[in-house]
Amino acid sequence: MRRCTHRLRAFAAAAAAVLLGTLFLHLMPLSASAADMPDFSYLGSFGSLTAADTKEAAELIYQAFSDHAENVDLRKIASKYIDCTEDLLALYREMMHIAAPAVLHASKYYYNTWGGLRIQIEYAVEDKEYDSIYERCMQQINSIAAKVDPAWSDEEKALYLHDYLATMYNYDYPGLSGNAERPYRELYSALGLLRNGAAVCQGYSELYAMLLNKLGIPARFVSSDELNHAWNYVRINGTWYHVDVTWDDSYQNRAGFMTHDSFLKTSEELKKDEKHDATDWSLNDGTNLCGVQTVSQFSDAFWNGKSNITYWNGQWVAFDPQQSALVCYDYDSSTQQAAGSVLKTLPREQSRWNVWGRSTAFWGPSFVIPVAAYGTLYYTTPTAIYAVRDAAPEVFHSLSSTEQQQGYLYGLYESEGTLWYGIDTVPQNASNLEPSIRYYGIALPDVPPETEPGALTVTGPAGTEPVETDPPVTEPVETEPPETEPPVTEPPETEPPVTEPPVTEPPVTEPPVTEPP
Repeated sequence: MRRCTHRLRAFAAAAAAVLLGTLFLHLMPLSASAADMPDFSYLGSFGSLTAADTKEAAELIYQAFSDHAENVDLRKIASKYIDCTEDLLALYREMMHIAAPAVLHASKYYYNTWGGLRIQIEYAVEDKEYDSIYERCMQQINSIAAKVDPAWSDEEKALYLHDYLATMYNYDYPGLSGNAERPYRELYSALGLLRNGAAVCQGYSELYAMLLNKLGIPARFVSSDELNHAWNYVRINGTWYHVDVTWDDSYQNRAGFMTHDSFLKTSEELKKDEKHDATDWSLNDGTNLCGVQTVSQFSDAFWNGKSNITYWNGQWVAFDPQQSALVCYDYDSSTQQAAGSVLKTLPREQSRWNVWGRSTAFWGPSFVIPVAAYGTLYYTTPTAIYAVRDAAPEVFHSLSSTEQQQGYLYGLYESEGTLWYGIDTVPQNASNLEPSIRYYGIALPDVPPETEPGALTVTGPAGTEPVETDPPVTEPVETEPPETEPPVTEPPETEPPVTEPPVTEPPVTEPPVTEPP
């Protein structure tokens, strides 16, 4: 069903002011309910706007996106001020990045200030495709949000979504380099993640903010021209923290492996990371975050120094490299502390990865990855996947002789009842454009007969295809080919896309090779 029955497509420049001043089409929209509308009071005062006017304007913009409207009319608010155009446009750009209904927004927009401010919304897809694509995108967003336990604290919700995005999506090096053909908007947006499984930093930041705001956790969009990069600013327990999912998904083209180096960090903590060495960390309202002083509640949080974290049997589970053990954590949100108990101590041959072809050398970090699915905890060792149910761990799958000739296990994740594992000879391929890792899938037992509608289907990182292997490996999950749109050209009024710096070295240097004593 169309959300707006009339659309203004073409009009002469001389008549634009008259038309927009007298005709604002908004007929019988499918409105976002009050329950769906996030509380945007956390935005505070945008520039010269009062907090109340900022909230009202944000709601109007959100509603316009939700209605698939042609325009958003901000004349009433603008009439209160001598000139607040730039502040309202900045707020509009913020909403483009953090509001879930803006997922199909194009990177461009136009505005008219005759008699007040009205913004003409542009969309990334044609009208005839809009409803079906929008519905699928919102189903995917809702499906991801539905995986979050309402009983979790805000930091636990933020942790789960951080890990989910870093696991299930990839940085779109092929698209950015031109090796893969992508519509312009998809490369730089949450739409790219949802349709292609890959986007640049702007896409990670948008989808993360959309999901958090949907769950009632305040999240904003941060960018740096010096770094040519974007990430998020998230409020937990009244304090704002930085979260950079892109950099934490640092082992590019390694679905199922991540870090927490940039998760819930204060400005002072983030400055210590050379990847964020800049002086212009900016919010859309012009606030510079580089000098913001806050006291962290999470400097000693259990996720620091860990790679993948999963939730199993009411506890968070991670591999602790200091103990060489899988550890279960009972997190107490009132103290931000977690009591850990060792689930399984792993011997050295299961917790360290030899350098391929060198039996006396191994990589510094461990690549043990825990994944919880349908009541069972799975984890990787270099050559086998183990399963933990109610008793001691047992081998779930050992690499076949053919697989062992291809490398070690360097990735693990679950999607719609299939456990995908990746094999390679190195932890991170030197070329992000031609990933060498190969993925295989095993159908899991005890999978419910029906999965949630609209669940995201991921068959491997962008640019890779899962391949067949020996039984019990199943055929790769079929996904619908992405629908492509014509290239989007940049109009006069546009927000410059945020991209990553040119890749002159891998985002994360390869871990040191050490010799055992």
